[in-house]
Amino acid sequence: MNSLVTVTPSSIVRRNNDAVVSFQGGKYQDSLALFQEALGNVRAKLAVADHQAAADTRRPKDTVLLIQGVPLDESIRSSARIQVDNSSGMTFFDRCFLIANPLTTADNDTTSASASASSEAHINSLLDDNECKVCSVLLYNIGATHHLAGLATGSQQELDKAFKVYQMALEFLQIEYENQQQEQMDNVLLILSMAIMNNIAHIQSTWFQYPQARHCTQWLREAAEHMDTALLRDPDFMFFFLRYYVLPFNDVSSCSAAA
Repeated sequence: MNSLVTVTPSSIVRRNNDAVVSFQGGKYQDSLALFQEALGNVRAKLAVADHQAAADTRRPKDTVLLIQGVPLDESIRSSARIQVDNSSGMTFFDRCFLIANPLTTADNDTTSASASASSEAHINSLLDDNECKVCSVLLYNIGATHHLAGLATGSQQELDKAFKVYQMALEFLQIEYENQQQEQMDNVLLILSMAIMNNIAHIQSTWFQYPQARHCTQWLREAAEHMDTALLRDPDFMFFFLRYYVLPFNDVSSCSAAA
């Protein structure tokens, strides 16, 4: 029980972001351990929250979650052992997501202690308001790390783990989408969905499951076609816009027809 009580929201964000740095350097074993620890801390935090008497009504509501994709280092990406593009033309979206803390110190905090307390409270609100999204980010990051390990080592077992974790991440996104009760996904749900669908299709085409991969790519083309142009300032969204709308490829579809 003591280990649950000592979990802090900032430790979850910190472990995730430290893991992203390890992922960027191709250290998938180190990053996987940190991502899994962060996800375990989320579960522990939720367990503690279940035993709290009442929520603090003064905390901000609907805190916006911001994430940022961080790609593999180019030297790692171009490694002979890591073939990001497979024979069907599918590309591994080789990014993990940082969780950003949008809190600024522009308020009237005068001491580092008060600023730290304010930041911790803000991150606590961030996680409370975005539980499903945070779980989806962590699960996607874990999946991408297994995916990277599979490409680096040729391990089908790692690709299978990645595939299953991606599916779990999609389930959390679906819960969040239904909870929002909106016709369109917000930006975080959209970029996570696109990243997951792309990487699922990459694995499926590696397994020669072309009809299933084509289903994912068709969804991605439609999503890219209806993308708000304002999102194109974000390099993560630009990746999918270029890949599936500006320069769409037909390799998966043609392979499926040939099969």
